[in-house]
Amino acid sequence: MAEYDNYEIEDFLQDDSFIDWILNEKVEGNAFWTTFLSEHPEKRTLIEKARAVLISINVKPLDDQLSDAEINLRVKLIQDQAFRQVPGRQAPMVKIYQRQWFKAAVIFLIFMSSGFITYRTLIKPDDLITKDGLNNQVKISNTSNKSKLVLMNDGSLAVLTPGSEIQFPSAFKGEERNVYLQGEAFFEVHKDPKHPFLVHSQNMITRVLGTSFTVKAFKNAAEFKVIVNTGKVWVYDQKTKPVAEKKDLVIALTPNQQVIYKRDIFQFKKDTLTRPSLLSKEVADKELNFTDIRFSTVISKLNLAYGIQIEYNKQKLGDLRITASLAEHPLNEKVEMICRAVNAKYRFADGRIIIEEDTPANR
Repeated sequence: MAEYDNYEIEDFLQDDSFIDWILNEKVEGNAFWTTFLSEHPEKRTLIEKARAVLISINVKPLDDQLSDAEINLRVKLIQDQAFRQVPGRQAPMVKIYQRQWFKAAVIFLIFMSSGFITYRTLIKPDDLITKDGLNNQVKISNTSNKSKLVLMNDGSLAVLTPGSEIQFPSAFKGEERNVYLQGEAFFEVHKDPKHPFLVHSQNMITRVLGTSFTVKAFKNAAEFKVIVNTGKVWVYDQKTKPVAEKKDLVIALTPNQQVIYKRDIFQFKKDTLTRPSLLSKEVADKELNFTDIRFSTVISKLNLAYGIQIEYNKQKLGDLRITASLAEHPLNEKVEMICRAVNAKYRFADGRIIIEEDTPANR
């Protein structure tokens, strides 16, 4: 198992055993991969991303042989789907007749960059403004009238409100994880003490290590605002460096606190929320821990907490009962847990989360 310790997402995507486990759910592979996950919890995020890529290809294996020309044609189909998928239309089923063809499609997707694949599953084509090939920057603008979910390659997520725009690298590199926001977004940041997460909003910077918070910073607004749900956040003017000798110029926020930045006078005002956020620990412990609760009720709570669309078949799943403690888990783990409880699977599409029954037709 040692060779798997250093696996990155592209290694999982080209591993026969892993592919069979995800797509075919081979019984003989279950024990190995279950053991691997229990011994390497740090790999769970990578495995989930690799699984999402494999599922997004939307394939089913058969046994016929393909010529090189046919392989190239089917890779072209994958390429067309990735760049021209129409919003609201079900992605076409592309049949995989041979493992070499599947590997070709996977390799193609890897070279597109794993980050871009993820963004395509989350955001409609109209919302993907640019991807700068030189700087590897992705800029997403929410032109719809509903909030959209954006997943970053480090496991962090943002819920982008209508009329807002966000920009970040497809793969974070260097000492800091820098994100640029115009508008409003809720962030749930993957904890990484060695690589602080910075949200740049006009002339205001919000700096965190791993927490959840909201930034409101529309271009023409007189005030900017940062609201903290969990963890600790630093907020300061872009001209200020958060070092010891300038501590008085840095606003430190803890859960259920907010700061308002008045742009005309360059002044921060800090206060405590009169009504704690649903995701703050004291409220989440009460509202997001469930014992024998209907699935539909759990979904409603998550919709309310995150402000995102979660779609599911209410007739088939709505009345099923769930017992789960979700308070201390990030969104992707919350959804994973409730899906396991009702034998369902989830996927990201057009900034939404779609939950479906785990049937052979959906595998």
